[in-house]
Amino acid sequence: MQSCGQAVPEDGRWLSAEGPYRDYIATCCELNPNLKSPDPKNRWSPLRNGNARVAMLEIEHGKKARRSDFSSAAELSAQLKHSSAGSRAECPSTGRIYIMEGQAPDFVAALGDHFFMDPKFFMDQERTTIWGLSHQGCKQTPYLPSLIDLEKMLALKYYELRDFEPIEAFSMWCARTHRTISITGNTRPDVHDLKFEPIGIVHRKCSFWSQGDEKGWIG
Repeated sequence: MQSCGQAVPEDGRWLSAEGPYRDYIATCCELNPNLKSPDPKNRWSPLRNGNARVAMLEIEHGKKARRSDFSSAAELSAQLKHSSAGSRAECPSTGRIYIMEGQAPDFVAALGDHFFMDPKFFMDQERTTIWGLSHQGCKQTPYLPSLIDLEKMLALKYYELRDFEPIEAFSMWCARTHRTISITGNTRPDVHDLKFEPIGIVHRKCSFWSQGDEKGWIG
């Protein structure tokens, strides 16, 4: 990955590791300029290889779900190749759920290429803002409702309360996602120093994507 002091080429390489999926993203950049560059407000926490992990839940009707964990993109890629059409034929009513915590270009490349996912799914998860300023080089605009396929993918924002005591400044962000951590301060009429409440509100986002066929579904 490029360091925060270097310009990132506007071809989508910030989002995916080298390979077929990055090449596909590059072809999509002209149709969706948002893909060209990362969120400028996330420049201090750029996506980097290995900064994620994946858990897979394999669900078969009438049986207990089976869980597999992948700490590297190489392990995940090997499992994805093994779970292709040939192995699924043995379990025709199987569903698989892949849960990725964090986001990393090598994991994005593995999942995106295997399932041929729309790259804006991963891009939207990285974004910390909706609108971007033109001088920041970010072309962010909300999608038209008619262009959002809610049956296939969606993003949900939620908030997490965390104890950060002691808090000494208003400006706080999540080190991994660079999303805002909201805090509050209070003063008494006879006290001039601003005091901060110990509880912060972390802004989070959860994205969902699914694909189904006659043998089952993947989420």
